[in-house]
Amino acid sequence: MENGGWLLNIPDVPRYCEAPGLKKSRIDIGDAELYYEEEGAGVPIVLLHGGPGATHHAFHPWFSRAAEFARVIYYDQRGCGLSDHKDGGRYSSAQAVDDLEKLRLALKIDRWIVAGHSYGGYLAQHYAVKYPDHLAALVLVGAKPAVGLALGTRQGDYLSAEERHRISSAYRDKSLTPELQLFNAHFYGDWKRQNFYRPSVEDLARMVRYEWVHDPLFRGTINTAMPDLRGFFSGSPVPVLIMEGKWDLTWSADKPEKMAAHFPGAELRMFLRSSHSPFADEPELFFSVLKDFAAGLPKIPDDALGRWKSGMEVLRRDSPAYIIGNVLSEDGWGAAGSAKLSAVYRKEWLDELPAGDCDQYLLRLGFALYDGKRYEDALETFKKFSAPVWEGQMNDLLGRRKKAVRCYRRALKKGVSGVQHGQYGIELTPDYVRALLQEPFVRIENSLP
Repeated sequence: MENGGWLLNIPDVPRYCEAPGLKKSRIDIGDAELYYEEEGAGVPIVLLHGGPGATHHAFHPWFSRAAEFARVIYYDQRGCGLSDHKDGGRYSSAQAVDDLEKLRLALKIDRWIVAGHSYGGYLAQHYAVKYPDHLAALVLVGAKPAVGLALGTRQGDYLSAEERHRISSAYRDKSLTPELQLFNAHFYGDWKRQNFYRPSVEDLARMVRYEWVHDPLFRGTINTAMPDLRGFFSGSPVPVLIMEGKWDLTWSADKPEKMAAHFPGAELRMFLRSSHSPFADEPELFFSVLKDFAAGLPKIPDDALGRWKSGMEVLRRDSPAYIIGNVLSEDGWGAAGSAKLSAVYRKEWLDELPAGDCDQYLLRLGFALYDGKRYEDALETFKKFSAPVWEGQMNDLLGRRKKAVRCYRRALKKGVSGVQHGQYGIELTPDYVRALLQEPFVRIENSLP
């Protein structure tokens, strides 16, 4: 230990992938090869790791317990771990969902249990609604919701001031490699965010060496936006098991109940001595619950599945959260997406987009209506989102200068945080707003295609 007290040597620890009985291979899915492993026999369970940018190794050695009653399939998502670092045009969550289906086809599996952890749970939910015919069940472990939820975080609640300082110092110290920054940050307290028990130095070494490995371009280029699945699991005949750690500080304490509310009929199991990974914190209980769930799966009736699929088609056509989320996934914040939204917008949408849970969609919709010169509709949308600067700018464009000035003053009183809207070259700073008090807003065109 030297150089400011940093640990400069990451222990050379072996992979857990060397366990006996573990089949390891690479499989061609068309435009890339994915690394995968298998062990056990019985109902197939495919494991989706978190991230974006983590690897399958985080499931080792814990899921070998599941091999006693299931065929466990581990794999690294494209761009991660030992799979190809090949974006096929662009890394995206949508691409990851389609890659999973290609993996199923390559392995010649008819139906499988799709189990997603963290971000992998987000992918699992989207896989379920896109490829329901091949789903035996859905297991969500500390999963990122696929619906907009107003969730806070508790990740800093148990960090001391000294730990916060050491963590931030580690990430700022350019003399450390990215691996050493990560290793030291976790050693000096960052482990608390998503672990119930303090990891050993060897555990941290495995995390750095094998569990957070991806294409250097991956994190900076992946598009994680996907359509909002609000309402999609109502009427679903697919069994769902939601597994949550009470001390998962990734989100606020009300996350499990809010998550379960979007899966009518799902089984919610809480693990009282667990954080983000209950399979590692309470493995005996976790795998007992998973075994019972997998053993009791009913055959999904074709007519029930058909009704669910028909209902989802209606949501894809009519749900504003889905429509806006799909634009974010396909077109981002550009002018083409704005044109799509502006053309189909109906005033009833605002009643169907709850503030807080749907803030991202309200903001995207407001920009689309602004781009489409539907300033009255944009104004109402920005009011619901509570964006006083943009409310003021719409009032300026509508010739309501006194109302615009009141909005700008309200924004300054509320506090302006420096949010950037790059498509317009705007940064919402106090100086920017003060300038609007002097001169009315003049329309700026969206620079993104």
